[in-house]
Amino acid sequence: MVLLGWYPAHLIATLGWWGFVQNHWLYIAIIAGLALIALCLITLWRSVRLGYNIMRDTLIPLSMVSNGSEELPGQELEFRSLDGTSLRGTLIRGKQDESGQCTVVFCHEFGANKNSCLRYCKGILEAGFDVFAFDFRNHGHSSHEPNYIPRQWPTDKEVSDVLGACAFIESLHSKDHSIGLFGVSRGGGAAIMAAAQTGAVKAIITDGVFSTDWTVEDSVDRWAEIFAKLAVFYRRLPQFFRMYRWMVIGQAEVRLKCRFPSVRKLVNKMEPRPIFFIHGKKDGYIKPEQAMRIYEQAREPKFIWIVPKAKHNRSVEVTPQLYAQRTTAFFRKYLLQAATSIQDNEVFEDIAELKPTDITY
Repeated sequence: MVLLGWYPAHLIATLGWWGFVQNHWLYIAIIAGLALIALCLITLWRSVRLGYNIMRDTLIPLSMVSNGSEELPGQELEFRSLDGTSLRGTLIRGKQDESGQCTVVFCHEFGANKNSCLRYCKGILEAGFDVFAFDFRNHGHSSHEPNYIPRQWPTDKEVSDVLGACAFIESLHSKDHSIGLFGVSRGGGAAIMAAAQTGAVKAIITDGVFSTDWTVEDSVDRWAEIFAKLAVFYRRLPQFFRMYRWMVIGQAEVRLKCRFPSVRKLVNKMEPRPIFFIHGKKDGYIKPEQAMRIYEQAREPKFIWIVPKAKHNRSVEVTPQLYAQRTTAFFRKYLLQAATSIQDNEVFEDIAELKPTDITY
């Protein structure tokens, strides 16, 4: 075999192995370097493919899906997402003085529908707020986009749906009408990313929110045995892992034909507005530490409540009365710009004292 004008078998026989290495060390170093680079690229590509498969195929446990069996008692309406997709929602008019002054747009969790609003918004509905709950595309009664398969990760399509809902509510009222967002899990991420693109939203509540890029990292740790070869690199070189994460999400965006914006980045860039994070301490799907990290990225005024004994999206079950009181007091404070009762003032002061490490209630 002739390689770069030299005959290795003949030279090895003439010079011996050591002499051959001494005379051709540069060629050997180049070949070894190229082989090492090729091995690293093959390992990286296989790991990226595994990471993509996790993003594509991971399913949220059915126990976390909270479809309401009871239909919402309101006006059924049709509106358009920001990209023109036809969506359906229900506008529930309040019966108290708050009705007409502001609207809370409810963004349901993945796999659920707008009826889950009755579960999370019970307190604010009883307080008399107007609530607009809608079905994301490919959910409930909204249009089903044939080339799009929704997953638990919030995409640009869900963000367009939330923005469309906000624009629709704006079209029904004057410019002074306040809009709040209440998002659960994936809906919470979509709510934050939508709020970063519009000044119409005055206050946000999220329950079980997460950022896709950080969740990809958690998935790698969770599936450590599969990613054993990659773990050697990313645990020693964080910069390498950031590149890997970018490659996984990039491949998912190309193959799934959508974008996965980063909640953690947008919550930091978002124009400051009140935001209240709720998360279960025993959430085994999205660890509460991630909610704390997103909380740290957000700007003031911000509040976080880590609910003991609560799993993913289950805080409302663990402490329903306090859940209702705190969500209602928050929206009264920041959508109506006033606390209308002594009890609300006491509850809001309680919220204001919450810190990321608080786990009692």
